Amino acid sequence: MNNNLNSKKIKDFSRSRLWGNYGVLISAIIVESTLIYVAKLMVNLEFSSAVLFLIASFIINLLSGLLISGRTYMYMNLVYENPLQLSDLFYGFTFNQNKAIMLQLVFAVTSFVSSIPILLWENKNELMKQHFNIWCISSIIILILALTVNIYLSQVFFLMHDFPERSVKQLINSSIFLMKGNVFKYIKLMLSFIPFLILGVITMFIPLLWVFCYIRASQAHFYRELISSHDDNA
Repeated sequence: MNNNLNSKKIKDFSRSRLWGNYGVLISAIIVESTLIYVAKLMVNLEFSSAVLFLIASFIINLLSGLLISGRTYMYMNLVYENPLQLSDLFYGFTFNQNKAIMLQLVFAVTSFVSSIPILLWENKNELMKQHFNIWCISSIIILILALTVNIYLSQVFFLMHDFPERSVKQLINSSIFLMKGNVFKYIKLMLSFIPFLILGVITMFIPLLWVFCYIRASQAHFYRELISSHDDNA
């Protein structure tokens, strides 16, 4: 049992590392969010066809893997106590680009599959509404499966930076291996941020920038403790 995966210890360390680094990390959130928002806005204005819109949105989701890779690199630098700079956000555009996109493909597919029930409801699928109970049960099952996949693969981008020589399949298998027996610890860590998220929402959203930094730093430190406890077996 790895006692270093204790939520309080992880959050305490993350807070200590965040002091003095909030400026660059919040700037990175703003830049990343702006880039994705502009891309989605352009897609929304360009494509009137629902099918083309979905395809374009899916491609944007895939390409966002490059930014996620850079963001991961930035937070790994934070918890490993290396210098930070805003340009770290774009590190994914020069490092293992294909792997980052292929890894993001898995998350893009799970995101799309989990949104199918909502799409059916919004498009007023009459057959679906006639079987409302089945729709509810199916939606819950799909959501649980999607969340399970995301949790087990939550370490893939961290692993990609630590083990750049590994293939996409190996990175996925390594993440699953690391998360076995640690899923509920990860869930507990994530659930502990709910009060901060609620507070951020009721205080006009701006504090969420600090909360997101806190969450991401804690995720990075969770990985650091996870990988250190498995050494070369991951």
